Amino acid sequence: DLFHARSTVDDRNALAERLVAMANAAPMVLCYGNHDQPGDLDIFARIQARYLIHVVATPQVLDLMLADGSHAAVFVLPYPSKAGLVAAGLPHDQLRQAAFNAFDLMFMDAAGQLETARQQWRIAFMIGHVNVCGSVTSVGQPQIGQELEITEAHLARLGDCPKLLNHIHKHQEVGGAYYAGSLCRLNWGECEDKGFQVLTMRSGRGVVCSGKAGLGVARHGAEWHGDDDGWLWRLDFQLLDVPPMYHVEVDLTLQEAEHAQFVVKRGPEGEQLPHPESWAGCDVRVRMTYPQQERALLDARLAQVRLQFAESRRLEVEPVAVPDRMLRAPEVVAAKTLNEKLRAWAKLSGVAWSGEIERHAAELQESEDGQGV
Repeated sequence: DLFHARSTVDDRNALAERLVAMANAAPMVLCYGNHDQPGDLDIFARIQARYLIHVVATPQVLDLMLADGSHAAVFVLPYPSKAGLVAAGLPHDQLRQAAFNAFDLMFMDAAGQLETARQQWRIAFMIGHVNVCGSVTSVGQPQIGQELEITEAHLARLGDCPKLLNHIHKHQEVGGAYYAGSLCRLNWGECEDKGFQVLTMRSGRGVVCSGKAGLGVARHGAEWHGDDDGWLWRLDFQLLDVPPMYHVEVDLTLQEAEHAQFVVKRGPEGEQLPHPESWAGCDVRVRMTYPQQERALLDARLAQVRLQFAESRRLEVEPVAVPDRMLRAPEVVAAKTLNEKLRAWAKLSGVAWSGEIERHAAELQESEDGQGV
């Protein structure tokens, strides 16, 4: 996705500046994603640079002339939407089978064109913005039945060539295709490494083409694939140094705010982590559970939480009210000691205060602190 939704003037100007720099180095291919609005990217094909910028809205095989004068054949698959099939009058229960058949014909045609390119010693590979059956989200949730998807059988028709995709935010290999994943963490469940992929292809003449973008801090290596008598290729995943992201939970239904324990986790379903030395530069989401009866104290507790994480780069606080049957008045909740709470309760309830109540309260407090029996 180039944009999350319909682009603004500032969005287009910022992207155009980058595209000019990139298209002066190599041919560019922009593939429509599901968040890109129809027609919103077309203007970028008019940018004047050393190499063409191809904006692809329908599946096709492009012929790209590279910097050394050689050519590459690239099968480009933009995001397939259900809207077209629905507009054609297909019932909803027939969409998946109709899409499967359409993908089958599409991949057979693309496979023939890529094979012709390989026989002519042209580089051949696929890029796309699509869901592959079996892919999972950052939290491990399979993408089942949510959208049109291609299968391992479709991808296998293209032969042993690089199949480079995006759409799923988690970097992964599935069905013979490789997702680069998102360049940064876009939601609180994305606790995996982020980065980009470097594709290198070679023949008997040595390294012919290498493409990459951005700067990284480490590299995950990979083996060579392909035909020893033809093209060989490999993908390296280059790590990016992105801000740490933490999911923090605090339960105020069991304890007072000043004694609250913050549990730091790697995502909502992730394992518990030690507290970092500093929250500076971190993205933090605090899920704060509080008794519904204490809604009047929420603003004060939110202020305490925000103060504790004031150094964070980005902070979201998510209050979660828990229904309860406790009838604690705000005055009782605000009291610091057991004695003070009982006094507040007695006052609100119209109960006469006595020295005996105070004596028993002191004994209970000592017992709770481990100093009494």
